[in-house]
Amino acid sequence: AQKAPPGPERDKLWREAAAMYEAALKAAPGRNEAPEAAMNAAYAYKQVGEYNKAIELYNLFITEYGSNQRLDALQKGDPKNKTAPDPKKYQERVKFLGDAYDALGTTYYSFFNYTRAAETYEKISANQRFDEQKRRAAAKNAMILYANMNQRDKMQAEYRNLVALRPTPEDKANAD
Repeated sequence: AQKAPPGPERDKLWREAAAMYEAALKAAPGRNEAPEAAMNAAYAYKQVGEYNKAIELYNLFITEYGSNQRLDALQKGDPKNKTAPDPKKYQERVKFLGDAYDALGTTYYSFFNYTRAAETYEKISANQRFDEQKRRAAAKNAMILYANMNQRDKMQAEYRNLVALRPTPEDKANAD
């Protein structure tokens, strides 16, 4: 689809690619291959302006692949299924989960849905599975969006979250 000339045929190829990736994701959203399916399907849908489909797939991926139950089993092991912790797979899942949240926030923002973008960044900033740098950046983004929407209470909550995440003096000064 990427190499096809612009026009209806190219859009058709993007939709076909998106549908195939979407089918794979919906068949097994918790599998290790799910990140590729989710990101590629969403990307393909965005190429033809179907942002709502992309958002739906990001949310499915986040909910299923990044469920606390799945992540806890990888992080701590699962005595019920007699599986040991798998720190490498856990970190990989957290990375892909972060990528999906970033893409979701960016998609909402590009679709002019600033409220949902801010809420997405707020979720990232509150998720202790992510490293402090990612959480700080998300808190800053949420704070700025809430400030621009005149939602002072939410802006102040994200400011407090940002400060708790030990920002650089420059970032703190900008936030103040």
